[in-house]
Amino acid sequence: MAPTLKDTATSVAGGRSARLRKALVASQVAVSLLLLIGAGLFLRTLDNLLAVDVGFDTRTLVSFTVDPSLSGYAPAESKQLATALLDRLGRAPGITAAGLAAQRLLDGSQRTADITVEGYRPAPDEDMDQNWNTVSPGYFRAMGIPVLRGREFEARDAASARE
Repeated sequence: MAPTLKDTATSVAGGRSARLRKALVASQVAVSLLLLIGAGLFLRTLDNLLAVDVGFDTRTLVSFTVDPSLSGYAPAESKQLATALLDRLGRAPGITAAGLAAQRLLDGSQRTADITVEGYRPAPDEDMDQNWNTVSPGYFRAMGIPVLRGREFEARDAASARE
């Protein structure tokens, strides 16, 4: 009788561990399936984002950030460095246009200013904050943004503009 009880105990214990193994495998398959679905949705979203028309030509655009203050440049020296960098980039082979901006487009950073229009009274819930950016001559051409009316900024515009 003892051997029979031993065999029964082993088969019962083996049955529990087999059920546990099956449950773990099923859980792993379910988690793997969820991860695959999530990865597929991520790739589809990425593909959709790459197809969005952002309003300027991104095919030949190279964008980078330079912060001269991190190297100890004073504001006046930073302006000189920016002017020299823009001049050198504009003369480099293969560069069709170069421009500078205080804020890169679509990077999440922005400058805002509250505006007032003489004779206009905004509604109580109307936001009069506007995003703005400081750009150099050649910026719109470099970004592939057509100027629909008027003209691009020129270097002489900065001399008479308010800083």
